[in-house]
Amino acid sequence: MSGAWKIVGAVGLLAGGFAAFARAQQPASTPAPAAPLGTPPVAAAPIDPAAVSRGQQTFVQNCSFCHGLDARGGAEGGVDLTRSQIVIGDATGGELSAFLKTGRPPRMPAFGNLTDAQVSDIDAFVRSQNITSGGRAPLVALVVGDPKAGEAFFNGAGKCSTCHSVAGDLKGIGSKYDVITLQGHIVLPRGSGGWPSLKTPFEVNNPPNVPRKVSVTEANGKVSTGDLVSISDFDVVLRDGAGLRHTFARNGDTPKVEIKDPLEAHVEMMPHLTDEEMHDLTAYLVTQK
Repeated sequence: MSGAWKIVGAVGLLAGGFAAFARAQQPASTPAPAAPLGTPPVAAAPIDPAAVSRGQQTFVQNCSFCHGLDARGGAEGGVDLTRSQIVIGDATGGELSAFLKTGRPPRMPAFGNLTDAQVSDIDAFVRSQNITSGGRAPLVALVVGDPKAGEAFFNGAGKCSTCHSVAGDLKGIGSKYDVITLQGHIVLPRGSGGWPSLKTPFEVNNPPNVPRKVSVTEANGKVSTGDLVSISDFDVVLRDGAGLRHTFARNGDTPKVEIKDPLEAHVEMMPHLTDEEMHDLTAYLVTQK
């Protein structure tokens, strides 16, 4: 396993919320704040084997494509649901039901067609997977790096200060994001999954994605610039400064398309970033309150 995929200390993988749909909006009925990290799961009634069987069928039909047949993550990027704070912290399934009815389109669709009984069965199935494996430890984030070394890396070898400033764009970042989110964004500077908050599974305190910039030069010389929405062999779509979308048909190299990724430096750094540098940098950013 490369250093880039190791989470803070011996934590495990980056996200513990329910699915890659961690960016779900908080529902109208705000759930009670989650218990502090390390708090044992909420006690629930014994799991009904019949409910587990029904839940498995419903899960396979609706969820396994992204989250795997055993709810521990699938090929399409869905995370391990047995670590979900919604599941292990909610004895009634009410939060899970609210989340599934909301979803987080387009990555995580809403499952408003599922009845409360079906959601309860899915909850029973996911819980049964936890029990079968002997349970999963609560997600805990430890700061193990050296802040001083992280500061030196930030201003030196890491070249972070070339684009960033702890007195400017990163001011107060240690208060804005938790440890897992900070390190997660260092490791994966771009991603649509997001990192769920450690405070409550519905609160997603995640840095926004930085869009790629694109310049389109048409045959008549007209140049259009903006945020890249999509590109293929057939067309390129951008969003201009006013928020309007523009689509240009492509025919080979016409129009001329130039794409610049503001996060290119981050991507180039990843193959060379060591565990020690990653932990030290995280430790330094955490101190920026």
